[in-house]
Amino acid sequence: MSAPAPKNLPRHASHRYHTVLVAVGAFLFLIGAASLAQVFLLGVESPFLLGIGPVFAWLGALLGVLAGVGLRIGARIPIVNTSFDLINRGRLAEAEGYLDIAEQGRPHPLVVSVAAVQRGLIAMRRGDLPAAIAHIDRAIATPLGLFYRAQTRMQIVNARAIRAFLRAASGEREGARADIEAVRESPDALPQSLGRIALAESILLERSGDREALREHLVTHHELLFDSTDRRERAIVRAFQRMLEATATSVYRKGAKRDEGSEEPPLADWIAAVVPEAAPFVEASGARPDRTAELPEPEATDDAKKAVSAARKAAEKAAPVKQAPKPGRVVLLWAVLIIFSLVLWQALASAPASGRGAPPSGLSEAAPTLMSAFPALFLVVLVGLFARNLLENRRHTKALLRGLNLVGQGKFDEGAEVLEGLTKIRLDLNAAQAHLALATLAEQRTDLTKALEHCDRGLARLSRYAMRISASDILLPDLVSERAFLLAAMDRHAEASAELASLPPAYPYKSRALFRVRLLSLVRQGDLQGAADLVARAGLDLPLSSRDEMLVDTVRAATSPETAGAGEIPRLKRELRTYAPLRRWMETFAPGALTALERTSEETPLEAVKDEDTRAEEEALAEEEAVRAGARGVVLAS
Repeated sequence: MSAPAPKNLPRHASHRYHTVLVAVGAFLFLIGAASLAQVFLLGVESPFLLGIGPVFAWLGALLGVLAGVGLRIGARIPIVNTSFDLINRGRLAEAEGYLDIAEQGRPHPLVVSVAAVQRGLIAMRRGDLPAAIAHIDRAIATPLGLFYRAQTRMQIVNARAIRAFLRAASGEREGARADIEAVRESPDALPQSLGRIALAESILLERSGDREALREHLVTHHELLFDSTDRRERAIVRAFQRMLEATATSVYRKGAKRDEGSEEPPLADWIAAVVPEAAPFVEASGARPDRTAELPEPEATDDAKKAVSAARKAAEKAAPVKQAPKPGRVVLLWAVLIIFSLVLWQALASAPASGRGAPPSGLSEAAPTLMSAFPALFLVVLVGLFARNLLENRRHTKALLRGLNLVGQGKFDEGAEVLEGLTKIRLDLNAAQAHLALATLAEQRTDLTKALEHCDRGLARLSRYAMRISASDILLPDLVSERAFLLAAMDRHAEASAELASLPPAYPYKSRALFRVRLLSLVRQGDLQGAADLVARAGLDLPLSSRDEMLVDTVRAATSPETAGAGEIPRLKRELRTYAPLRRWMETFAPGALTALERTSEETPLEAVKDEDTRAEEEALAEEEAVRAGARGVVLAS
């Protein structure tokens, strides 16, 4: 049962822009209608009015329709963004209340698909696979509509990836295979979608009984399975890994007792319902809550605000790429040309003849034709510019997805090359998205200076008003939150807090941003107990990366080892020993937490093992993974 959602929802950042656009469209339409009225109702013989009337009327109507669609979608985007954040925090009934509001009336197909996907995720979180599949089926069947088709297509591809996982978990092998192939062949698939179909394939391989193929699959798709999935999905992958490593002894731990106020089963019980064959190999701890409590709002000092503002201005001045001309300037230029043409027409129409009875000059004869053709020329140029930008955007979006997916598959250098090329293009949104991806990659590679530079350059590409409102839902706050995380890693905690304070209330990943930046700040300031208290308030499903998850688990294990599962501490130490990039990230971002983990148990220090058999097994696994990962350029610790 859904809980009621509050009515005081924030307006979308584009509300004012689209409202002004409605007024401009109405004004242009009235000019066009008045021009046509003078010709057809008042009998004014004016080729110019006859030409400009339909153009202005059509242009005004088009602007009105586009603005109306923007207002229609913009009114619901903050609702579904907020509901997504609530889902990640485990507040499922409250999220359903928001979705009830979003689906009232006749929402745009994009909103319909997003809401259906979120309802599917809620049902999946509750372990109700048939209900989840029903919601996802509805999302996939959503018509594309006339506007926002590309965004709706991406949502449908995302839904098919989720359905591939659900079908694989439900035993629908053929249906899962069909969804896997559809997502793999789609040009609109994001890394998270590829990660989910890789997980679906893992389930199918395990159920086929081909353990060797499963082992190879887990190694080949390591980056997708760990960097492009959520915590619950990674728990299934780790369970499969332990399944392959296990001998006669099971490491199964019973799920924690469900909290009275919880809306979903504990992790072990959820996996038992979704992928029961993996349940005996799940390391579950009763210390993690199922929902995320309210996180403290960041405070911004005046000095920190000034530092952030100065960094923005410096980045804008240093931006090397010439941006596209502002739309206002283009409109003003056309207005000047139209006025000039109107004045010229009036001058020609009122000019005296060269002599009594003399024939009109050639220019006078051509003037009506030129004036009537000018509006048509204006329309052709306008449509041409729009088509050019549309085709250019599609080409760059395709390249962006290719770069993101290369990085997601572990082909970091190839992906970085594609993304670097996109940072130099004319279109600001695509360039800013490339900068965000490169910032995340640089963070993963522990190059903090380069990561911060990409954040600044990405924000500089979004400095214009039109770009800011277009990117206000996810891209802009993603850049801000990533920059805050990097500032925290550089011990510039006041500036990090100031960045977080600027995040919009309906940012779908706001809880994640607040949590990971606050956690890192506490760890770097040496307050591990404060970090542990923060971890104790965070639920299972904040969409953290595998690196953030390692930091969370390390803090909990180092401060309260008794709350970790029986095999949790050995698992953390083994991952840090066998996967060099992860250990390097921890050494750079959270050396204090890493040191605390090393000291957790003298019997199992990071560079030692419990016994020779375990040591031999781990070395064999590491060697096997190194052989298979060599082709992908993954460096393993020696």
